[in-house]
Amino acid sequence: MSSLDILPAELVLRILAYLPVQSLRSVRLTARRWNQFFITNESTIYHHAAFLHDFVDSLGIFLPEARESRYLKFLKDVPDWYTYCKRYHQLQKNWVGSGKAATTKFYGRNPYDVHRIKVDEKHGLVITTHEFGGLTVFDMDTTEVLWKLSAVSVRASRVRVDVHRCP
Repeated sequence: MSSLDILPAELVLRILAYLPVQSLRSVRLTARRWNQFFITNESTIYHHAAFLHDFVDSLGIFLPEARESRYLKFLKDVPDWYTYCKRYHQLQKNWVGSGKAATTKFYGRNPYDVHRIKVDEKHGLVITTHEFGGLTVFDMDTTEVLWKLSAVSVRASRVRVDVHRCP
C-alpha cells in the first residue's frame, strides 16, 4: 500500500497547498500514482499554488476572474489553473533574469543607455528614461516610438520612474 493511499485526499491536497510550483512538478514526476492524483485534482492543486505565490488575491477567485483581474495578455487565453501558474511562474523567472525571453522586441536605439523602465500593460506602453537624460514612450506591441522628451527636458538625476507593474 502506497503512502498516498493511507492519507485521505483532502489531507494530501492540504499538504500540497503549501508547496511551491517547482516542488509540485517534482512530486508529480515521482510516480505514476502521484501523477494520476495530480491529474484528478489538478484544478484544486494549482488554484492553491496560484494563491500561495500571489498570482491571485484570494482562493475565492475563479479562473475567468483571475484572467481578467491582471492586465497580462499572455494570461487571457489560459484554459486551466495549471497553465495559469506555469505562465505566471515563467514571468517571475524572466523578471529575475533566470528565464528565457518569449520576445525579441527591442525598444530604443541603444539598450545600454536605458536608465529605468516602466511597463504599463493596461495601456500597452513601455516608458524608458536614459542614462544621459531624456524619456521615451513606446507602443508595447509595435515598438514604435509614440513620443519622447530630450535630455534638455528630462535630466537623468531627476528622473523618478520606478520599475513595477502598473495597476
